[in-house]
Amino acid sequence: MKKFFASLNPFAKRYKVVTKFYMVVPGSVSSSDKVVDFGKGADDEAYAYFQKAVEATRAKKLIPVEIQVLKGDQVLKSESFGPVNEIKSMKLAA
Repeated sequence: MKKFFASLNPFAKRYKVVTKFYMVVPGSVSSSDKVVDFGKGADDEAYAYFQKAVEATRAKKLIPVEIQVLKGDQVLKSESFGPVNEIKSMKLAA
């Protein structure tokens, strides 16, 4: 029902789950993003997908990875694996 009313609001924000994979090679750092877009008011589906992504990343021991739930451009929840903060402070390769 919440999803129905959110679809009526033209200004409702969309939910997204963004997974960023960082690759570190001596001398450069690059990243690749995987974005899964959910509809307006689809917060339950976005959070469920976020939890599955976190569990899968933990099980596969992928590092460095950052997973975020976004509502529009606002970060609602974030989980990092590995030294993501240190890598973000490095210069990313173009």
